[in-house]
This record gives sequence, C-alpha cells and structure tokens, in this order.
Amino acid sequence: MEAPMSDFIFSITGSENFLTELPSHLKRQLKIRKIVQAARRPPPLPPLPAPLHVRLCRCMGNAVCAPCKLCAAVVCASRPPSEVDYDSDSAAATKTAAATDDKDPMDKLVDFLRSLPQMYRLNVLDLGGCMGIRQRHLKCLREKECRWLKYLSLRNTDVSRLHAHRHINKLKMLETLDIRGTNIPASDTRAIDLPKLKHLLAGRYDRPRGSQAPSSTPPVHKEELFTVDMPRRIGSMRRMETLSHVQVSWRGAELEGVVRLHHLRKLGVVVHGNNKTAVYLERVLHVLAPCLRSLSIWVAVQTQEADGGGLDISFSMAAESSTMVLENLDIKGKISSLPPWISKAQKLANVTLRDTEISGVEALWRLGSVISLRCLKLSRQVFTEPALVFKDEGQFRALKFLVIEGCGAINSVAFAVADAAPVLEKIVWDIGGGISRSSGMVLRGGGGDSINLITGIHNLPRLKRIELRGDFNFTALSAWLDATTPLPKPRYRCCFRSSSDTSNAIDNKKPTSDTTLSLPFHVINVTR
Repeated sequence: MEAPMSDFIFSITGSENFLTELPSHLKRQLKIRKIVQAARRPPPLPPLPAPLHVRLCRCMGNAVCAPCKLCAAVVCASRPPSEVDYDSDSAAATKTAAATDDKDPMDKLVDFLRSLPQMYRLNVLDLGGCMGIRQRHLKCLREKECRWLKYLSLRNTDVSRLHAHRHINKLKMLETLDIRGTNIPASDTRAIDLPKLKHLLAGRYDRPRGSQAPSSTPPVHKEELFTVDMPRRIGSMRRMETLSHVQVSWRGAELEGVVRLHHLRKLGVVVHGNNKTAVYLERVLHVLAPCLRSLSIWVAVQTQEADGGGLDISFSMAAESSTMVLENLDIKGKISSLPPWISKAQKLANVTLRDTEISGVEALWRLGSVISLRCLKLSRQVFTEPALVFKDEGQFRALKFLVIEGCGAINSVAFAVADAAPVLEKIVWDIGGGISRSSGMVLRGGGGDSINLITGIHNLPRLKRIELRGDFNFTALSAWLDATTPLPKPRYRCCFRSSSDTSNAIDNKKPTSDTTLSLPFHVINVTR
C-alpha cells in the first residue's frame, strides 16, 4: 500500500475510533509482498564514485567552515577535498544502513518465512518475475513454514533447477504450480508427484534474435516452444484441471495417464507426429470429451521432416460428438488434415491454426460447418494455397472475428458469395512486408500498381472494422488516403497499424470502396 493511501486510511479510522492496526496475518502478507516487489526490480547498476559534498570556506581569513549539511564533514579552505574528516557516528550509521539494504531480497524473504509462527499457514507464494532465486532459497519450500502452500508461482524467474524429490514433492497441499517462462530443464518435472495438484503451467517461447528475452506469451511471428516433460505419475494426480504446456515422449505413452484425469478442463501438449501418438490422442479425446474445454496440440518441429504427412488427428468421434464440450482448439505444426470431428463440436468457439500446411479449401469447408465458431485465427503457413476464399453459402453462421497473422502466408482474402460470413464484424490482418507484385490480384493504372487485399466486402452485411498491420510507409500512406475520395456513409471503418510499433497508426479512416480494399504498392515495404 502506498504511503499517502496508508496515511489517509489511518487518519480516517482514527477519527472514527476504528483500530488502525491491521490483523497480524495481513501484516505478514504485506511484508511478503513488499519483499517480493523488491526482488522483481532489475538489479541496480554498479554505483558510481560518490562526489564529495564539500563547501570550501569563503569567509574572511579562510576560517574553518561550518559542518556540511549533506555529509557532516568539517573542512578548511586550506585543506584539499581528499582530506575530509567524516563524523564517526554518521559514517557508522551509513555503513550499517548500506549493509542492510545490500542484503539480497530473496535472502530477506527466506529469513522472514522462517520467522513466521509455527501455527501460521502460508497458502500463496507468488514469486513471479523475481530474480536471484537460488537453490538455497528453494530449500525453504521443504520446511515447516511452507508445508501448507497451495499456490506457488515461479513464472518468468531465473530459477535454474527444480528438484522434485528435494523440494516440490514436499508440498503435499500444493494445487497450482506455475513455471512458465523459466529455463528449468525438461527432465526436472518427470518426478513430480503431488496428489492434490490441479494446475501445472509450463513453457517458454524462444523469440527471434534481437528481440526481448524469452516470455510465456506466444509471439506473433516465428516462435519455438520449449517446455518440460510430462510427470511420470500424471495418472495418479486425479484432481488435475489444467495441464499446459508439457511435452510427451516419442511414442506419447504418457498420454495414457492423461486419460484417467476426468476433471481435466485444459490440456496443452507437445507431441511427435507419428501414428502411435495419434492413437493416444484419439483415446484422450474419446474419454475426456465430457470435460475437456480447451485443447492445444503442438507438433514438435524435429519430427515434421521425418513424417512428411504430419500428425494424423482425423479419427472419427461420432459417438462422443454429442457429449463434447470443447470450446477452444489450438493446433500448431504440420498435420495431415483438419479432423472431421471438428464440425460436430457444437460448443467450439475459438480455433487457432499455425503452420499446419493443409488444404485451405477442405479446411474452410469443415470450419464453416462449426455452428458456434466465433473467432478464427490463422497464422503463417497455415494453408497450401496463398488465397483465402470463402465461397460456400450458409457457412460460418456465427463467425464474428477473423485474424490472419504472419507475413506472406496469405496474400488475398475473397468473400465470393453472399451470406459467406453473415455476422462477421472485424477482420485483423498482419500483412507485414511479405506482399509481392507477383501475388494476389494486381491492378495497374496511371497512379502506379496496387493490389486487391480483400474483395467481396459487400457480401459482409455486419462488417464494422478492418485492421491492417504491416510495414507501412506512413508518410506515403497518409498522402494516398488524403488524395482518395472516401465513401460518404461507409458501413465499416479502416485502421492501419505498424507491425513493430502499434502506437504508430492511422485509425477510423473511411474506406474508398464498399466492395474491395486495395492498397498501392508504394505505401507498403513490399518484397519485390
């Protein structure tokens, strides 16, 4: 709590004859939070040499100066600044304060946890973002002060190892373990055995060279997921509700234990593209159809070259389609085709496809049959065709948001027939710098070449906004928009944003056409 707010609360409670002392358990929680916030700050830079706060005497006859108010030093004009006599008591106090402040925040936290009363039950320990976590700090997790922990977060920390037998398995009451964004070795989680664990969150994303440090949030463009192994005794953790993202072995035998988790609501796995893994995945979906609401499947990169056809998840689920409650589906990596059971998932609302390299015609036909699909996100090499064409009437009855990410994967979008997406409201397209003169529908005229990005807009009666993100030349783009004649009463608005800097944007512009969105090549940093 900030000091002004604390002073205000104390003054009000004092005037109203309330007790100003917080309960002891709240005091301890605030103390822990204060120490953790100090550990989250970046390490301080090496201190610069402190300047001497010396005021030389300018009095008549160079008399001795009065003590300096800044450093309590007594100097004479005749003595050089290096010969400064500091007050001994002030120097000792300063040295003691500096020693206290220099103590590592994680050491302070461990000392405070060990000082807690024996009967105090610490349920939550959120160390997310803390730096400087060492093995000596994790040793306190096995002590009596932490035996009641239900929530432990090490997200985005620099913890290097996670010894299950020494530390984590001692937390018999633990329900949530968050290790996302860490560099913990994959094998460190194999021995985890926590009977009451409900949520295991793991995985970090390796960003392109030159970007920021690894994060637990997936980037838009090239990314690779690094995560930990599935615990060997996962089948005994019957209370598990969230398991994301963990990787399984080559044959995926660990998925046999996942089948026993009848309370599982969210599953994210990194698998290998082979027939044995596909069989285990089929069994997981068959058994967990009544409870699984979110499914994320990442096909390991190293196996995509070995198995040219990709992971086969096109198994039949006719018997379980009526009980399936799946709402979110995320598939990343090469697969053989979009599974036919996807059209029978009556509650499926969000679908994300990345680098699947499947036929767009067949995939759109199956996706269009999903009666509850509201958001469709396509990223990079999702389809083998460069054009995205909605050509079937009566499909995508609930689709409201269409998101296309990644540069150059798709170069044109067409809504060929009326009623192709009757309730579509927003299109977000990251065109990047991958549009070339040889792609899409190029128009030639006196003002230079241009490209039709989206056609058939008149077939979208509910469209409200089109947002384009790319490597725009905003000076040329602004000049081109000012020179064109917009529609007087448009049904939708246009927004142009930079892919690298979202604050650089041209928003709420009236379109120039009610049927086609075209851009000249000179406003985009195109690939020639």
